[in-house]
Amino acid sequence: MTPAQDEKLRKSLGEILLREEAFLVELLVRPGKITILADKIKGINLTECIAINRSLRDELEDSGIFELNELEVSSPGADRPLKVLQQYQKYTGWEVHVETEFNGIVNGTLQAANTDGISVFKKPSPKISKKKINPEQTQYFIPFTEIKKTNVILSIKKF
Repeated sequence: MTPAQDEKLRKSLGEILLREEAFLVELLVRPGKITILADKIKGINLTECIAINRSLRDELEDSGIFELNELEVSSPGADRPLKVLQQYQKYTGWEVHVETEFNGIVNGTLQAANTDGISVFKKPSPKISKKKINPEQTQYFIPFTEIKKTNVILSIKKF
């Protein structure tokens, strides 16, 4: 894909996601395949992914982008690590597992997320692991610059 095609793809995708009230989690452009992971605060379904796919194809029909590339639009899934601010905001109130750059681990409830980082509330535990960050603390603010990976801890109760 040429730089001009890449720019056109990103611009059109941004406009379509805005119209659909969705946000981009990840755009992967590999030889022969373009993968778009999109989501919405209230979740995205298959019909909405298909609509984004069709809108993008219609808008870029004459660009030549899809002559050599397959296009896939899907949800990132709750089991994948969180990547963008909107995902953190979507999962506010859920249990999360956060790994930091300094080998610390925080498991707790995601309280808030803003452009600087996240707040996680951890219930005090009588058992203290060596890998836990400051076990006496219960409220953590973790800057995005220090987060290595965050996963939602899926629970049957949430579904």
